[in-house]
Amino acid sequence: MFDFLFVHENAVYSIVFTVMVMIGLLELLSILIGQSMSGLLDNLLPDGHHIHLDSDTDVGALFNWFYVGKLPFLMLLVSWMMSFSATGLLLNEVILPLFSMNRMSMGIGVLVTGLICLIPFHFIASFVHFIMPKDETTAFNLEELVDHTGVIVIGGSNDENHHVQIKVQVYIDGKREKVQTHYVMGILSNENKTINDKGEVLLLDYLGNGVFSYRYK
Repeated sequence: MFDFLFVHENAVYSIVFTVMVMIGLLELLSILIGQSMSGLLDNLLPDGHHIHLDSDTDVGALFNWFYVGKLPFLMLLVSWMMSFSATGLLLNEVILPLFSMNRMSMGIGVLVTGLICLIPFHFIASFVHFIMPKDETTAFNLEELVDHTGVIVIGGSNDENHHVQIKVQVYIDGKREKVQTHYVMGILSNENKTINDKGEVLLLDYLGNGVFSYRYK
């Protein structure tokens, strides 16, 4: 029934499909033990591995179309492998026989499939991007919290150097149903020695290392 997977012309597609399944199983296993392999791989890559290209350029638009920089590297790789293997097998076993044509040789097949599979690759990557949980806080710049209002949740007059913990909520794209919550450290910006854990404060300046100067509203 599955003899077509082992013929010479389909060897590349079968190998790519097998590797894709193995990566998927390893990812599932890593999630079960509490650590995503995709996350580990992204952490091993240099900090600047994310690609940000101007979508107004042809190259930038192409990369955006393939969701490069929008998906983890491993997810992009699996999406391409799925597209490549499925396209190759579909061409050799379904489409070409409809026209009474033989399977493509391995060399020609890889070239043709490599080009055609880019179309389904886009839609697979789009679907993966749609269903993947979005981590909307990792790309947030703390300096953007300046001039935001927060509430002191931890802190008092006995805290060394008057450090307190402040809870700040930021609406995403102006939508109140989409809220990011941040907890930052704060230091009073004036000579007021009275610190309490109630009431609203205004973040005035970012001092670095997650610490802000603030004043009471």
